[in-house]
Amino acid sequence: MDKMKQIRIAIILFMPLVQSQTEKYNIKDIVELDGVFFRNFNNEKVNGFVFKVDGDISIPLGMIKDGRKQGQWLEWSERDNYQENLELEELETVDVADTVLQIPTKGIMSREISEYISGETAGKSIMVLVSSQVVNYDISGAKVEESSSYYNPKGFLERRNYRKYEYEKNDQGQRQKIRVYNDQYYLVEIEILRYNEKGNIIEQIVQDPGGNMIGKVINDYDLTGKLVEHTRYGQDGMKLRSIKYFYGQNGKKTVETNVEFLRDMDDFRETKYNFSYDESGNVVTMDDELYRTYFFHDNRNNLIEAVKFLIDQNQDSSQDILVSKTVYRFSFY
Repeated sequence: MDKMKQIRIAIILFMPLVQSQTEKYNIKDIVELDGVFFRNFNNEKVNGFVFKVDGDISIPLGMIKDGRKQGQWLEWSERDNYQENLELEELETVDVADTVLQIPTKGIMSREISEYISGETAGKSIMVLVSSQVVNYDISGAKVEESSSYYNPKGFLERRNYRKYEYEKNDQGQRQKIRVYNDQYYLVEIEILRYNEKGNIIEQIVQDPGGNMIGKVINDYDLTGKLVEHTRYGQDGMKLRSIKYFYGQNGKKTVETNVEFLRDMDDFRETKYNFSYDESGNVVTMDDELYRTYFFHDNRNNLIEAVKFLIDQNQDSSQDILVSKTVYRFSFY
C-alpha cells in the first residue's frame, strides 16, 4: 500500500479522538498570574490541553505544561495580528520549496487556502471553518491581489479583508518597493526590500502610508544561499521572533527552531520542529514536542492538505487529538 495512503487511513482512524488521557481544561476555569496558569480558586498549576466553549461547540486552544503555554496557540483574536502573521512573502518565489511556508508561486495563477479547527458538539467531532484566503498571481509569480475571510467559532463570516499589490523594481529587475492597497484603493502599507549580491532578500521593512515603520524582517543566508535565520522586529525595533533553519545532506530542511519573545514577561518560548520527506522530496511530517502535522500532496507533488494533531510521546498514537486542518487548492497558467 502507498505510504501516503497508509498515513491517510491512520488519520481517519484517529478522528474519534476524545478518549485521550490528556487532561482538558475549559479556558473559563483557569486564571493567569504573571504568565503562569492556575485552576480558578486553586494553587494547582494547569497541566493539559485548554479549550473554549462557544454555544454548544468546544474549540481547542493549546497546551499548557507546568502552568506555562507550550508551542503555538490557536487564539482567534490573534489570527490577523501583525506579530503572529508577518511573513516574508517573497520566500514564496524561491525556485525550490523546503516547507509549506515556502511554496513556489511561479506558474501558479491562484492559490486558495481554507483553515479549519477541530471542535466537538453533542459528543461528536466536527471541523469548524476559521478562515479562507484566495491569492492571485501574475505570470512571474508575483502576488497581485489577496482576499481573506475570517469566521467566528460557529462558522459565520465575521469580516473580509482585501489587498492589492503594486511593485517598483530596481535596475536588476528585483522588486524593491511594494505598495499595498485595500478594496477602496487606499494605500495601507509600504514594503521596502533589500538584497544581497546573490539576489536573496536580506531585509524587509514594513511601513504605514506615512512612512512610519510597522515592522522589519532580517534574513541571514549560508554560503550556498540557503536561508539560515529569519528574525522579525516590531514597530519599536524590539525582537519578536527568531527562526533558525538547519538542512540535511540532501539540501532539505530537517530542523527549525522558532523562538518567540514574550515581551510582557521578559521571557521567551522556544519550539523545535523536525521534518521528514518522501522519495519525491515532499515534506510528509512536521513534529515538535507537542504536535505532529501530516502533509498530503497530489500526483503533481502539489500540497493539498495539512492535518495537525496534539500528540503524547508517552502514549500510543491512537490517543492523538485532532487539532486543525488546512486545505490547499491551486490553479495554474
